[in-house]
Amino acid sequence: MATLTYSFYKTGSYGASAGSDDPYFGYNTASYSGDIGQSTVSAITACKFTNANTNGSSTNGYEMQVRVQLNGQWCVLGYITASFYASHTSWSNFTQTASAATLSLMGKYPPTDAELKVTKGYFHFNAGSTLSVTATMDLDYLTSSLTLNKSSCDAGTAITANISMNSSDLSHTFTWKFGGASFTSSAAAGATSHSVTIPAEWMNQIPNAVSGTATVTMQTYASATLIGTTTASFTVAVPSSIVPTLATLSVAAVNPYNSLTLQNVSSAKATLSGASGQYGATVSRVQITGNGETAAAYSLTTGVLKTAGNITFTAQVWDSRGRTASKTATLYVTCYAAPRITGTTEYRCDASGAALRNGTYASCKASWVISTLTGATATLTIGYKRSSGTWSPDTGYTGQPDSGSIHIIGDGTLDIQYGWTIVYTVTDGVMTTTVTGRVPSIDRFLHFRPGGQGLGIGTMCEADQRVQINADWGLYIGDQNLMTLIAAAGSSGASVPIVTTQTDCDAVKNTGIYVNASWTNRPAANGDAQGILLVIDYNGGWGDQFFLSPHNSSLWHRVYVNSSFSGWLLFRDNNGLTPIESGGTGAATAAAARSNLGVTLANLGAAASSHNHAAGNITSGTLAAARLPFKFAYGSTNISGSSSVSISYSSAGFTAVPKVFVTYSTTGSNWSGDNGAIKVHSKTTTGCSIVVGGSFSTSRAVDWFAIGT
Repeated sequence: MATLTYSFYKTGSYGASAGSDDPYFGYNTASYSGDIGQSTVSAITACKFTNANTNGSSTNGYEMQVRVQLNGQWCVLGYITASFYASHTSWSNFTQTASAATLSLMGKYPPTDAELKVTKGYFHFNAGSTLSVTATMDLDYLTSSLTLNKSSCDAGTAITANISMNSSDLSHTFTWKFGGASFTSSAAAGATSHSVTIPAEWMNQIPNAVSGTATVTMQTYASATLIGTTTASFTVAVPSSIVPTLATLSVAAVNPYNSLTLQNVSSAKATLSGASGQYGATVSRVQITGNGETAAAYSLTTGVLKTAGNITFTAQVWDSRGRTASKTATLYVTCYAAPRITGTTEYRCDASGAALRNGTYASCKASWVISTLTGATATLTIGYKRSSGTWSPDTGYTGQPDSGSIHIIGDGTLDIQYGWTIVYTVTDGVMTTTVTGRVPSIDRFLHFRPGGQGLGIGTMCEADQRVQINADWGLYIGDQNLMTLIAAAGSSGASVPIVTTQTDCDAVKNTGIYVNASWTNRPAANGDAQGILLVIDYNGGWGDQFFLSPHNSSLWHRVYVNSSFSGWLLFRDNNGLTPIESGGTGAATAAAARSNLGVTLANLGAAASSHNHAAGNITSGTLAAARLPFKFAYGSTNISGSSSVSISYSSAGFTAVPKVFVTYSTTGSNWSGDNGAIKVHSKTTTGCSIVVGGSFSTSRAVDWFAIGT
């Protein structure tokens, strides 16, 4: 049971009598005490009026009606009466007339106003008069209501339940539940709020989501009696800080050199370990990226690293909630490139290295550069072989300074009948680079292999079923290099076949080399049906044909346009000569060439090799001594009377004893005295003797001159 008391206060005095026009007078101040709730008032136990007077007389007595305003309605509670005439300050004789509906409203709503109505007699109310109404209630406790201070709560943080109750006697217990996890808590009687921390372990209930719905059920108790329950929902969220964990990301070189990761040599392997989800989440996806490559796995092995410097690798992990985390690691790549051979030179030579066209040694030179690496040393190896032979490695040459040095190889075994492939290999201990060169066979304008199954142009033909052209030569029609045309045909997707099934020269119009022993429509003047047909087609319905006869060494040419062929023109006959009609001379010597071309001194306007000129017509130039009609010789010597002196004029080539003249000779003044006569004796075609006659003993200078035939 509970007690409910209304109290009303009148601030001013007032008089009223029964039957007046305005029988009600009200109270402008009201209050109440006790519990107002969903309860029922069982009885109004007292209704008391104080601080009032009655005046006048009444044969029927004195009476006032009491009513209050509840939930906007005026409800009559009953009457206060008196049966005598007197001044009274306290009236307490009350008769209850309130209906059940009124008693129900009293338990539910507080009064907002009160009024008294004089039904018998006359009353005067003093200022400050009061009216009090006391009732008893069978209090029916209500289930408290529940609200939460937030609709979403991160696991591991606090949430507050706000409690609205109709009695401070009530206490509450709470059951918090999320998936298969739950816990309980309680609030003391009269507590209007209650806070708890949502356990972080609750995230284990949602391994595949970032949030879920939880409930809290509040039970309202009056002492030990359960009044009722109410439930509220809220969201439990996984904090943004809860992401997958990654322990380590390690990166190591694959194929290092002296602990270095080398550009263009090494690869890298990145490995992730210790990846896991938190609070029930599992790893759903792993990815490692680096060097422009990606692997959806716990490790990534790259291809060869092409970039120098720091390369960053990133490992990324996704969990079953869709959360992600990453870790990075770097690997330094040292700049490196394979040895680079910048140029080679090779040619036939003798054992000393001097260039020799038919030498059986080879002078070889290679230049190279290598990357600067600690401990790296370049080594050059030169090998050589015939096209169909096996490699013969030469000695290795070590050291960067050797770049550009000349090496003589072959030991006199490089047969001049064959070309030899030279292979240069440079290694620096890390990588190896190889290029090739070629030493050709001895030069030949045309060479037909024995049996007629191969042709060499400008070189020896080294194998059957082959037309072999000197690599340093070009094969031209006019100014058009046929090798360029063939290469262009190959680059466009065409092929340059060697065919042995064609027999009709007129039927062959596709670029290629055709070999047959029974050609038709071949050059008519060529009596040998065997030959090699070279066709160059220019993709426009026109082209060139060359016919090579292996037996008589002849070379023929013609052109075709659509289905029309020109006549065969002989370029080289069976003697290796180019006919005049093909622009040659048809001769092997200059004289024969002049003869074939009709070149003579006469038709050139020249005089005959033997002819005469009048002496008067020779007006300039020097006449050679051999052109004179005589021979001569001259000289100087010294003679005396003591003995003869021999002189020689054999250089003149006399065929008969010449005439010889001798005379004294001096560049000074004339000699004094008688010097004696000069005598010439013992003459022959080659020389004679001279002496001074008498007893002259002084040696004197003389000049001599011999003339004859």
